[in-house]
Amino acid sequence: MIPTMKKLAAAGVAAVALTSVAALGTAQAQSQNDAANKNAPAQGQERTEARGDRAANSECVASIHDMQANYRDSNVRYDPELRADVRTLREAAYTLAYNGDEDGCRWMLQKIEEVRTNARKNGADTAELQERRMERLDEAESLTGMKGAVRAEMLMGADVVNMQDEDLGAVEDVILNSEGNPSYVLISHGGLFGIGDNLTPVSMEQLKKIQGEDTLVLDIAEERFEAAPEYDEEAARTTGLDAWSQDIENWWDENTG
Repeated sequence: MIPTMKKLAAAGVAAVALTSVAALGTAQAQSQNDAANKNAPAQGQERTEARGDRAANSECVASIHDMQANYRDSNVRYDPELRADVRTLREAAYTLAYNGDEDGCRWMLQKIEEVRTNARKNGADTAELQERRMERLDEAESLTGMKGAVRAEMLMGADVVNMQDEDLGAVEDVILNSEGNPSYVLISHGGLFGIGDNLTPVSMEQLKKIQGEDTLVLDIAEERFEAAPEYDEEAARTTGLDAWSQDIENWWDENTG
């Protein structure tokens, strides 16, 4: 099995839960726990599907995606701190919509619009900001060449763009090698609020990081990225990292560099 950050986090939660149950030390507690565990997967799946339906049908979520489509025209895109603020507000809005709070999502959407409006009023000329942005893309540092250690936590949730500053997606998870170090990132793209997302594995060697930003750079055209191999969960469970990654590495060698 190939370890990922999400799997390790889930394993830690499970370990704490098992320890707590053992401490109870009664047959009644064990019986209740077994019954809960038996029903939990189905109930959890039902809740996830219901929340997913709410998000997919949310007018607020649709408005956020419309806003994202016009993101390039906003000065927010070129300010690292404002980008982080908007990302936080956007995730909060998604979470509210996911839990059926359309009014709360709308309130968050209003706050995002305020940030964007203030950025237009107080920011530099958009053309000047775009020029600076392209310079930062050119200066992005290879992850494998960075002086400091690259931790999985610094990669999770990072935006991913190409050298033309086109949005490719965001880091959904990180695959670790046998030594526990980041080896691949899984880039989520093409879905709506986590529904129907595609996960594309990209090795650390292919990625650069813009200094001072939670943004990774991948030197590939947007249309080529859409054709990249997707993450195969079954293969990841049944093969080692070397065997699983060979076809992926071959594809990237042929389509980059």
